[in-house]
Amino acid sequence: MRKIYLKLHTQLLIVFIALTIFPLTIFFIIIYKNVTAKITNQAQSYFVQSVQKSSKLIDKELDYIEEFSQKLNIDERLYKVFDDLDTEDELDLMRANTTVTSIINGYKPWYSNIYSAHMVTSYYRFGQENQNYYPKGSFASSLLSIRAKEANGVLRWIPTFSYTEMFGIDNLTDAQLEYGHLYAAVCQMNFCDVTSGKVLRLAPDVEKPILVISFKEQDLLTQIEEYSREDIANEAEYIVMDNIGTVVCSSSELYGVNHPYEAEWLDALETNKGYGYTIERIEDKDYLITYSRSTVTDWLVVARVPVKTLTGEISDKILKLMMVVMLILLLLSIASSYIISKHLNNKIYATINMIDKVGTGEFDSLIEYDPKEEFAFFYSKLNEMSENLKNLVHENYEVKLQQREFEILILNIQLNPHFVYNALNIINWICLSKDTEKASRMIVDLSRMLQYTSQNTRQKVMLQDDIDWLRRYIYIMQMRYDNRFLVEFRIPEELMRNQVPKLFLQPMVENTIVHGFRNLEEMGHLEITAEYNEHDITFIVEDNGCGMTQQRIREIMEFTGTSIGLANTDRRVKILYGSMYGIGIHSQLGEGTMITITIPKQIL
Repeated sequence: MRKIYLKLHTQLLIVFIALTIFPLTIFFIIIYKNVTAKITNQAQSYFVQSVQKSSKLIDKELDYIEEFSQKLNIDERLYKVFDDLDTEDELDLMRANTTVTSIINGYKPWYSNIYSAHMVTSYYRFGQENQNYYPKGSFASSLLSIRAKEANGVLRWIPTFSYTEMFGIDNLTDAQLEYGHLYAAVCQMNFCDVTSGKVLRLAPDVEKPILVISFKEQDLLTQIEEYSREDIANEAEYIVMDNIGTVVCSSSELYGVNHPYEAEWLDALETNKGYGYTIERIEDKDYLITYSRSTVTDWLVVARVPVKTLTGEISDKILKLMMVVMLILLLLSIASSYIISKHLNNKIYATINMIDKVGTGEFDSLIEYDPKEEFAFFYSKLNEMSENLKNLVHENYEVKLQQREFEILILNIQLNPHFVYNALNIINWICLSKDTEKASRMIVDLSRMLQYTSQNTRQKVMLQDDIDWLRRYIYIMQMRYDNRFLVEFRIPEELMRNQVPKLFLQPMVENTIVHGFRNLEEMGHLEITAEYNEHDITFIVEDNGCGMTQQRIREIMEFTGTSIGLANTDRRVKILYGSMYGIGIHSQLGEGTMITITIPKQIL
């Protein structure tokens, strides 16, 4: 025993004297890196919130453009103008321009930042005369015209472009023009008249005008900088870019208008990721990159801040403090090594013996000790560790179950806020038309729907309750789309007490209404039926809409498209009931779509 004591004492003394500087240096370097990393992480969270605010600002400023274009599309006055227009009569064109300009200005909100709004054809530019013009010969081949025609009636956002380059103007420069740098929203219009109860559209030989709504890129950058002035460091640079990295506006001298932003983090960015942060090295300098995606334009708002700005002053203070502490600890370690070695030898064997037993699975092995001795706390923690390891073996199964329940919870469908906004707008229009009975019904339906989604937190509900919610949802959507579709339920009454996942049919119905009936000229028909056997129930949602390709079906079911509601529902059903249940989609372009969802039969 004496020999072991002398050997241990000598080894401890040599180690403390010879190696204290090295481990302490490593230890404090780790602390330094952890502290700076923590500061950076806190800054990341803070800056992400700030950039999200800026992104919401863009959404707030531009969200109305979609509604603006839709209102113009169904304005019967515009339909009549272009239906009766003599494109060879200059006087008739001027009269039409006066009418079109008045209609556009009537829909344009007073608070908007729109620079100009025009409807452009190959024969005339309708809209504000004193704003930017579009050369007849070059507009048809411009990116504005190409993107609008490719979208086939869907609004598309065009990043900031050089006006002279876009239209091949050689005798002017962008600096000479007030509208040298603009970004725009474009949409090929397809006017219709629904006042007679039927949908009347322009004849096929009538040229469809292209709506071009333009904004100044500097106005957007100024708004973002003013909004974030108190949130971001002075050294921050702001860049707004589209989803392929084309710069819309920038406060950085490195990135001009329409300049491609090239970075590895941008190439790896998921298209459906809303916000995030990363570290980017630019010219031997680390930058904190925070970004947030606009839900309206799908553009990224990016803020770049030098990491040194965040950690420089604090890092210097921490380094000085570390050097002082390291010197003090070095002296204390040398003095303490001799004392510690004497006590350690007498206590170490009991600890090693206990650890060996725990390592072989004897979790009931505990150290017996006097609570008054100096190692009492250490022994109590070792005993506590043994108990915790024993409990963890059993708790592991409970953790897996909780994780499964959490996945179910986060996949649960929630009522879309945009649906509520649209419903309230419809109620407002109905109230203005003094149809109090219809307004009252919509208010009651919306109230019941909100109550159902907010107060009922169960994963499974009775089918009759979910169908009641779905009927109210469909009624509001019919009001929103001016009764352009009919819905028929054919569900056996004996199934109404069956357990179903909450709101499981809503994504399928919404997909049909929003996408299936989008360009449908005839009345839309939607059938919701149910078939069952002894064990399972299959719900069928079938429509006569535009249909979809097999590629589009794969995108929806693999989370690679824009409609993730169906994929979420499919995953939620599989988590609840197993992989043999879920969603199936059968569709062909122009022939409608049939969506099936199979769940087990579980009568309450």
